[in-house]
Amino acid sequence: MIRVLRVARSSARKARTGAINALKSLVVTALVELREQLRGLSSTELVATDARLRPGHEATTTTANKTALRALAGRCGALDVEIAELDARRACNLFCVRGF
Repeated sequence: MIRVLRVARSSARKARTGAINALKSLVVTALVELREQLRGLSSTELVATDARLRPGHEATTTTANKTALRALAGRCGALDVEIAELDARRACNLFCVRGF
């Protein structure tokens, strides 16, 4: 039971790492104005900043980059919630199994 939760958590962590790596690669290839705004941020700051981006509706490269960055940041947020839920479930199971 606990192993299954650990496998699910590990999978979520790997997916989150992949999403953060994708965010960082998009920052490297973004246009100068967007790149300057996002370069040098920690992973946590990058996710939080990208989640607040407002892409707009015009068909530009910057809009496409902002849309992709915001989507990846949303994925990171969802995976953070999933990881926290799995941690809580695992802690509860450990607590119940050990009889504390």
